[in-house]
Amino acid sequence: MNILAIDFEPSSLRGGQEKSLLDVLIGLSDLGHTVVLAYVIWGDHLERYHKAGINTKQILTTRNDGVKLTSWWRLISSAVKLKKYKSDVVYINEVIDMPLGTVLSWMYSSRLVCHLRLPPPVLPIFRKKNNFIGLFVHHIDRFIVANENMRHAYIHAGLTEKSIVVIPNGFPMDRISIDRKSRSLGKVRTIGFLGRIAKYKGLHDLLDAFHMLIDRGNDLELIIGGTPKRPEHFQYLEEIKLKIDDLRLSSRIHFKDHISDPTEFLSHLDLCIFPSTVNESFGRVIVESIMAGTPILVRDIGATSEIINDTNKEWTFNSKEDLADKIEKWFQHPESYNLEQRQDYIRNSFALPEILRKIESVLSEIE
Repeated sequence: MNILAIDFEPSSLRGGQEKSLLDVLIGLSDLGHTVVLAYVIWGDHLERYHKAGINTKQILTTRNDGVKLTSWWRLISSAVKLKKYKSDVVYINEVIDMPLGTVLSWMYSSRLVCHLRLPPPVLPIFRKKNNFIGLFVHHIDRFIVANENMRHAYIHAGLTEKSIVVIPNGFPMDRISIDRKSRSLGKVRTIGFLGRIAKYKGLHDLLDAFHMLIDRGNDLELIIGGTPKRPEHFQYLEEIKLKIDDLRLSSRIHFKDHISDPTEFLSHLDLCIFPSTVNESFGRVIVESIMAGTPILVRDIGATSEIINDTNKEWTFNSKEDLADKIEKWFQHPESYNLEQRQDYIRNSFALPEILRKIESVLSEIE
């Protein structure tokens, strides 16, 4: 099968969406499929693609930004650049790449599959025809989402039930696993956060919970891994730093910039926190933390409790007060987390080879 994939910026700076696509495309190439990746902005993942023998092609755009002539010219020019890579399926990673994906699928008379790795947009763009997403959405042959929670969210946003297939995110377990079955907690215990520095990631709530724990006499430090990307994210980072100063926690909180190896970062923590306030489609760091041997507490939103197999919501929190209590509970009884059982569950549920077979089936299916 010939697969033409699109990723606007294949960079580790953008997060789990690009990393997941990287794992899938390299995996499909290893299965014998011919894969070409079209991109607009250079990113460090391109080195991994080239090392895996995947052909890449830089283009002008993946989307149409309006009715201006220059926007159409950039879109058509990008499609022409890819004309020689005739493919059986066009595989896009987000809905905003739909204009180019649709044009290419028409050119090739091929299938068009969109892997939805982000939550649905707030605006009702799927239901209205006055934008390019709403105009082209019904030309997508199949959508892939990571869980039932996201399937229902996208149906509510306007997609048809029959167009959506549920396939969990897949992980190369050999690259994200660290065999660290026993832990020896030191006097100063380390809590960590890994993710985009943005308000929706809930870092402010983690700071409040951390402050509560210090006031209770706990000897802790907090390591924050990640970077802001948009202007409002940088403003949020400044607000976070001011908050840390106001709470007099500067000596206990340390920032790490871009983390190139999440597993290595997570493996040095005693406990990781996932405080995101939005219904994320998956939450890659949840799996990475557990497989790195570091228990993780997650906010009870979306499918987070399902990912860590926490049916009793024992390690899932609803508020910053609840988070502080559960962090303290874990430090008092770390063995109660059943880390090894959760690692087994993740290996059985999210191992990349089985997930690749499911994606391969969707990409190649014939109507």
